[in-house]
Amino acid sequence: MQQRANKSAAEAIAKVDGSGNVQGVKAGGTKITVTTYNGKTAALSVTVVAAPTKVAFNASGYTVYNGKTVNTAVKRGWMTQATAMPK
Repeated sequence: MQQRANKSAAEAIAKVDGSGNVQGVKAGGTKITVTTYNGKTAALSVTVVAAPTKVAFNASGYTVYNGKTVNTAVKRGWMTQATAMPK
């Protein structure tokens, strides 16, 4: 397997592991750099946004028929999905 090194310019913002998985730590921006075994590099700008402090539905209720699915829009760009199951 070819080796590579992954590095975050600001680990207080985002960390990156040896497989390239990036984990946000706190809101802000940083650069992730990958260096291959033969010295080639690539960089990616990463922006970490704060997690929402609350979510709320855009409607007070839905009617869902057994076995059917309804998509519900949630404020702040988050989505959820509900499926009614027979009792």
